[in-house]
Amino acid sequence: MKKLSLLILMTLFIVTYNFAQKTYAIIGFHKLEPGHTMQEAMANEKEWRLVHQARKDAGIITNWAIFSVYGGYKTKDVDFDYISVNYGTDLDKMNNGPANFTENFMKANPSYSDIFERTSKIQKIIRQVVNVSEAIVGDFQPNQLIVFESMKVEPKNNTAYREFEKTMAKVQEDRVKAGIITRWSCWRQLIPAMYNGSTYFSTTNAYPNYASMEKGGYTDESAKKHFGMSASEVGNKAATLRSIETSWLGSLAVKL
Repeated sequence: MKKLSLLILMTLFIVTYNFAQKTYAIIGFHKLEPGHTMQEAMANEKEWRLVHQARKDAGIITNWAIFSVYGGYKTKDVDFDYISVNYGTDLDKMNNGPANFTENFMKANPSYSDIFERTSKIQKIIRQVVNVSEAIVGDFQPNQLIVFESMKVEPKNNTAYREFEKTMAKVQEDRVKAGIITRWSCWRQLIPAMYNGSTYFSTTNAYPNYASMEKGGYTDESAKKHFGMSASEVGNKAATLRSIETSWLGSLAVKL
């Protein structure tokens, strides 16, 4: 199971605006091996979909998805080609599935006996993290353009930033109702807990098209209703609490 767990990684879509129910996302960052293509990698991930479906059926995870970097739109320090995300509500169960899971799966699917070897020739996982949801707004929709951003927060701002994003979730709900975005989520990195003294967070904004992305949808009306300040003042407040480290445009490539 340990070997399988190293290749099985996770992130994503919960429907609802929810703070009470925690969702965990085990995220794997994948890099293509020299000479191999995204087409090969996605064909291979589609094979892994059967494994993840079996894990979902066994109650180990609640969902699984693959997100690829879309159109090469990324900040220069994005060092991966795509991510895999396993979602679940019980982190212990996600990391410690049934001891006989792999054995039973291989018996039922003998063509998968060399899946590890074939996968390692195409891509490698350069790192993985565990995130926990802070807030999730909206529903998953097909054919979205998803902006992924990661940011670091200094220890002194940790509590204030988390409260800021919980209020921001109400602004995001207004954007969903206006049709600007279809989904928004905020995640806190749980494992590793800190890096260079900072806590890391990430957000996703899912847009139906480029036109919606350009509109943005952060209005003074919504900002004043929820924050008591203008949209530009909210932006300035965010800048004092966190610094964006990476940003990239992704698309949903493979899912259950």
